[in-house]
Amino acid sequence: MLKRLWGLVRLEWQVTWAKKMVFVYTLGVPLAYLLVATFNQYGHPLERYSLTNQLFGYWAYMILVGVISGFQFSLMGIWAAGAVNAEALTRQETYHVLLSNLVLQTVIIQIEILIFDGILAVLMPISASLQHMMMVAWGLNFLLIPIIAGFTTVFLLLPVRGAVTSLIATAYIGVGLLGVNAELFGQSALATIVMTIVDPCAYVVRFYLSWLNIGDQRSSLNGLLLGIVALGYLAVSVFVSRHLPRDSQAKIG
Repeated sequence: MLKRLWGLVRLEWQVTWAKKMVFVYTLGVPLAYLLVATFNQYGHPLERYSLTNQLFGYWAYMILVGVISGFQFSLMGIWAAGAVNAEALTRQETYHVLLSNLVLQTVIIQIEILIFDGILAVLMPISASLQHMMMVAWGLNFLLIPIIAGFTTVFLLLPVRGAVTSLIATAYIGVGLLGVNAELFGQSALATIVMTIVDPCAYVVRFYLSWLNIGDQRSSLNGLLLGIVALGYLAVSVFVSRHLPRDSQAKIG
């Protein structure tokens, strides 16, 4: 099994590396925005009054776009190239393909976040407490990324081709990020619950706030909400893995 997974990871990496433009979206865009913010705010890329929320927003973008791009450029890419015959995949082999994609994208996203955080540390002074928070959050990403990947796999079931799927997913992420800002400023309990369920961007931010106990957000209610939503996201990934071979060809051909 491990040999098979390693072979799939290498194959998906080759496909991803061949389409280097993906790194422009996942790392180049947030870095460019960070540099512009640094220039506009006279050397302070993150506003002091909402530093953590802004940082969480950057990470949420990188995780979500990274996962979506991983499916679009890597997973679909190996099928488009004929390296894996989706119609002939057994359920176990489908799990292997999805798992290898998850492993690869987790590694790539984590490296990109390290690069982003490193450049941020160069652009602005980072306190010891913020450094500690960033390191803990980076470790939490190993739990968070698979959860978010579970939700985003639902886009693979859309009855449209790959490019359209990517466009829909990108638009959803954009709306989600706007929704996070509205929810953070609104502070409505109902809005928080609804956004956490339907918006993976909000889930990422709420995950960080709760686990890192920012603003006393760690509570049994938040933990229960995050746990239930995580199980729902993972259930989506299981459902997709059982229906992916039949539906994926419609989006690739």
